[in-house]
Amino acid sequence: MLSGIDGVPAYPQHPIDCLLRAAGFATVAILTLALGIGANTAIFSMIDAAHPECL
Repeated sequence: MLSGIDGVPAYPQHPIDCLLRAAGFATVAILTLALGIGANTAIFSMIDAAHPECL
């Protein structure tokens, strides 16, 4: 089911429905992204505090 533009679904709720059907996968994916972003921020903050003139 496509709208006038190729690749754009005519039913905008479809991605949300897919995530709800695979709730376990969605939870793991979101938690993995959150942990990765948090770890990246923490490491950057520590490096910035140790060497403020480099960054």
